[in-house]
Amino acid sequence: MAFKFVTVVAALVVSGLPLVPLLSEAQVAATPTAKLTFAETLERALEKSLEFRSLKLNEQNAVMTESSAWWALAPSFDLSASHTFLQSSLDSTRNTTAGGYPWSTQLGLSVTENLYDNGDTWRLAKAASLKRKSEALNLEKGRARLLVDVAKAYYDFSQAAVALDLRQQQTESIKVQHKSIQSRYRQGVQSNRDYLRIQAQMENSEISLLNQQIQLNSAKTALKVAIGEFEEADFIAVDPSKQSYSGIAPEGEIDPRNSYEFRIADILNEVAELEYTTVARTELPRLSLKGNFDYIIPQYLGTGPDNRSGDPFWNLQAMVVLDYRLWDWGNRQRTVNIAENKKQIEYNNQDKTKLKTLGTLAEMQFQAKLLRASFAANQRMLKANRDAFQSMNTGYLEGKVTYLELITALNDLYESRSKDLTLRINILKLRAEIAYYQGNVDEVLKAN
Repeated sequence: MAFKFVTVVAALVVSGLPLVPLLSEAQVAATPTAKLTFAETLERALEKSLEFRSLKLNEQNAVMTESSAWWALAPSFDLSASHTFLQSSLDSTRNTTAGGYPWSTQLGLSVTENLYDNGDTWRLAKAASLKRKSEALNLEKGRARLLVDVAKAYYDFSQAAVALDLRQQQTESIKVQHKSIQSRYRQGVQSNRDYLRIQAQMENSEISLLNQQIQLNSAKTALKVAIGEFEEADFIAVDPSKQSYSGIAPEGEIDPRNSYEFRIADILNEVAELEYTTVARTELPRLSLKGNFDYIIPQYLGTGPDNRSGDPFWNLQAMVVLDYRLWDWGNRQRTVNIAENKKQIEYNNQDKTKLKTLGTLAEMQFQAKLLRASFAANQRMLKANRDAFQSMNTGYLEGKVTYLELITALNDLYESRSKDLTLRINILKLRAEIAYYQGNVDEVLKAN
């Protein structure tokens, strides 16, 4: 029985078959609680994420603020109605209105336009447009960040699920061998040392299996938190062996200008410059041109004194104002200096963001270089361990190799496969992170 089981395990391990087979759509539909695929999990995250909802509201507010800022350049229309009661004493026969009539009413329609204000309104509108553009990029950035974080959590879950299956295979193999050696030990054929070693190895394998189950549960919980899903949900593990690894870790430099951080920083610098310019221009003489047109209907609710309702009339007013403060004890200059300092602080903050982004990209390029080398080396080691296990398995069946030699070779092969799994998951996570900084998250993650 031991020979047969080892042969079966050897065939499974060496063949490299998927450890966690992906379910077909029909199988998923047949399960009581449908498991979410990678793509469905990403969609669920976009639906459930509270932070993403807030980003949408911020973007909507920025759009409305921009619209209000530009419409401030257009004339405003106001409708007003006044109703007045006036008398000079408690005696109703004595009052200050003409003809002894205390009531008066008036209806008016006015059109007001600020024709020129040194460009202040235009600059405010321009700044509002830039802020709206910034919020749109923040929305894209938040969406990309959410998808990448969920994808990485999904990869961690997949790694834990595949590793658990791998550990179960290893534990079952050791249990069979333990049973065989225990029987031979009781018959006096196997040495006490071999029996104690396989006993310790079996206990260690079962402990590792329990730890792996804990890791899988933790990874599933972390994935639920990432998507904002607190209900019962399960997921279909991604099979790392079926992913494409071409171009995942690029050898060339990553262009930082494609990152959301750089693009948003440039916009915020423009906003800071506009806000400073608005304050700085207060040092210059201020020329304003305003116009106002009013159409007024007196006593629109009825007749007034002497049965006269009053004829409608209109007023047209135009005003040119030249304003310049000659002396204010330096308050204006200090205000300009404060605005300039705020602009420089904003520049410094954005430069800090860019510098941090450059550091992150440099680190990712270094990680990509190491992952490429490690992946290639592990592939060679995996092939060597497969060949070694095949050789040991043949020798064991022929009685030329001891069990301990065989199980050591099997453990080495499992270790190589575990490292291969970890490297593949790390490459997938790095690919998603690079896609975030290159602005092509949808294009990269849809491949899964």
